[in-house]
Amino acid sequence: MSSAGNENSTGQAMKRMAVGIAVLVVATALLYLVAGDGFYLWAKAIHVIAVIAWMAGMLYLPRLFVYHVDAEKGSVQSETFKVMERRLL
Repeated sequence: MSSAGNENSTGQAMKRMAVGIAVLVVATALLYLVAGDGFYLWAKAIHVIAVIAWMAGMLYLPRLFVYHVDAEKGSVQSETFKVMERRLL
């Protein structure tokens, strides 16, 4: 992959990340305004879900490493595993 293509991909990923964070902040503010006293329970539930999702990703990462080692260097499969590993980290 060319460096220009890689920079474009990185730029798009950064934009998606920024939009995701903005949506999360707006949703949190709206939930705080709507739920009022029940906001703490919602925040705790969302936090538990986020931690479980993060742990699932960390448990899947060693499996990706094993698959990556089995793939031939420079193959399409190897490049796919590199992208997947980078996204999990």
